[in-house]
Amino acid sequence: AMAPFGPNVPQSVKDAVLKVKDDLEDGSIVVFEGPILNQEGDIAIPEGSVLTDDLMGSVDWYVQGVTGSPK
Repeated sequence: AMAPFGPNVPQSVKDAVLKVKDDLEDGSIVVFEGPILNQEGDIAIPEGSVLTDDLMGSVDWYVQGVTGSPK
């Protein structure tokens, strides 16, 4: 869900944002598509695979570049 646009948001920006929203909803854009690397640089999600909502709940690793420990 998105909050309403503020009064100062230009129509061109509204159009661009709504296009991306539509593309996300219809599957044209996939946010968590591989390759995704873990902190060690190993492939966690291979190219062509998608981190689904079901799998996202079981991720116990951070992506490459994130400092810290998930455990």
